[in-house]
Amino acid sequence: MAKQDKSPATIMAERMAEVKAQLVPRVAEVMRPVYGNVSVNKKEQRARFWQVEKGWTPEKERLLLTGMNPDGTPAIGPDGQPAKPLSPREVGLLKYPNREIDAKAGGRADSLKMQAEYVREMAEWGPPEPEGLELLAQQAQQQDATPGAGPQAQPSLGRGAPMPAPEMAPPPAVPPVEPMAPEMPPMQGGMA
Repeated sequence: MAKQDKSPATIMAERMAEVKAQLVPRVAEVMRPVYGNVSVNKKEQRARFWQVEKGWTPEKERLLLTGMNPDGTPAIGPDGQPAKPLSPREVGLLKYPNREIDAKAGGRADSLKMQAEYVREMAEWGPPEPEGLELLAQQAQQQDATPGAGPQAQPSLGRGAPMPAPEMAPPPAVPPVEPMAPEMPPMQGGMA
């Protein structure tokens, strides 16, 4: 049997399918739901700004900043050469992956000034409060308002919350010490 030639319509359809297979993932990446493509309130923006990369540790941060292994030997990169330490900005972008994406979203991609204003605004707000801490504060206010409530065990403040200082008695009063005058030997001789 002789090999049949493909019609121009078939060739065009095959090429369109190839282009579509390459183009669809790229369009999906651009259109993913991120701030700028969907509306996000200020609370969600703040939470995304302070969200740390999953699996991030202070040890990992130190290794990236120094370019050294935990045992003090230089880290080796994929090219077989000693790895160069990353700048604090580069490490920050790895630690907080959403910051750069969100700073460029919402029509700010072409304006460094607008990106800097967004980052400054988010930084001024500070990290969001842990969700459980807000509930504990409300419960504590309710307990304080309850008449006849006696001393109770302090509720757990959650992971990472600072512990209040323990109640301590004031230090005992110490009487002031009078300064002693240094003894000077009598002068002998005189001035002529």
